[in-house]
Amino acid sequence: MSVPAPVLASHLEYLRQLGRAEGSIYARRRALARMGILIGVPLLEASRSDLARWRAGLDVTGNTVRSYVAHARCFYRWAAAEQLVGSDPTAGLLVPRKIRGLPRPIAERDLLAALATAPGRIRGMLVLAGWAGFRACEIAFLRRDRVLDHATPPVLVVAADATKGGQAHIVPASQFVVAELRAAGLPRAGYVFRRRDGRPGPNTPAKISHLANEHLIQWDATLHMLRHRFLTALYQDTLDLRLTQEYAGHADPASTAIYTAFASARGVAGPRLPAAARRPREFPAASGLRARNPDAAVGEPTAADLGDRACPGPRRPGRVRGVRLGDLPRLRRLRLQAGPARLPVLASGLGRPPGCPARWPGFISRETEKGA
Repeated sequence: MSVPAPVLASHLEYLRQLGRAEGSIYARRRALARMGILIGVPLLEASRSDLARWRAGLDVTGNTVRSYVAHARCFYRWAAAEQLVGSDPTAGLLVPRKIRGLPRPIAERDLLAALATAPGRIRGMLVLAGWAGFRACEIAFLRRDRVLDHATPPVLVVAADATKGGQAHIVPASQFVVAELRAAGLPRAGYVFRRRDGRPGPNTPAKISHLANEHLIQWDATLHMLRHRFLTALYQDTLDLRLTQEYAGHADPASTAIYTAFASARGVAGPRLPAAARRPREFPAASGLRARNPDAAVGEPTAADLGDRACPGPRRPGRVRGVRLGDLPRLRRLRLQAGPARLPVLASGLGRPPGCPARWPGFISRETEKGA
């Protein structure tokens, strides 16, 4: 064994007392096991030259090298503080610079096709990932009392013990998300997606990913690509990195910065419109009210928006790009008097999908899903 069992147990308990997530603790255990196999000597007896050879022999990507070395450094610093080793043998190990990745959002057409053909249980998972940005672990550990569907506005609470990194946060739920969760059958209590093997507790995140990815594979997509879709669309709509970070549940804004890539490519990261011509930041971005072209005049409809008039999404008191919803009747009268005008269009990029009937849960027949 690379690390004596009592020493390993003590180190993992140290991580728990620091508040590390169980997934992070499991990753540390695996990293130490791999390192022990590659080094070939007990880790507490490894020298700097042993660690240098181990580092030079890592044939993985640069970001993975950084992760492996970080695990080793944390372990040896703890061991030095506990006087299990004389000094930290990882001092001086070189690591490559961190490579910034890019989001991989699923295509809108593929997302709608996957949603239309998904069984009822899988469909709810896809909605949470694609329209609320949930990770697999957040879907698995979502409890009924954290779905505040009767709040104003409705929200989903992601608890610290149900997410990566222990970063609790709140995500506004559009009427479409609420309707889908209710149609899927929200339980009175307990976990929203219950196990079907008769065992207690929630599904594992791996199980959620497997169920969703088994359905999404025909579109060469994964469940996490739906989360990328939500966060990319959210930043494109708001140009607010801080808001996107909050909805994503990221502790570091650098993790959220990757979602600015597509906005820059579309040319919407330039000068922003005046505040009066933008949706106020306090209005939930996932409420189903979204302007497709942030550079257009107030509420100017695009070709894609014209199909959304049949299912405009929820209407609640508030402002949409500087226009109060209560003013719409007056604006319609002005339109009759002055001819065509640029009126606000309640688009649905983050709410109900475009082109759907007014009652979206009926996008496909409920009878079709009874056998799922």
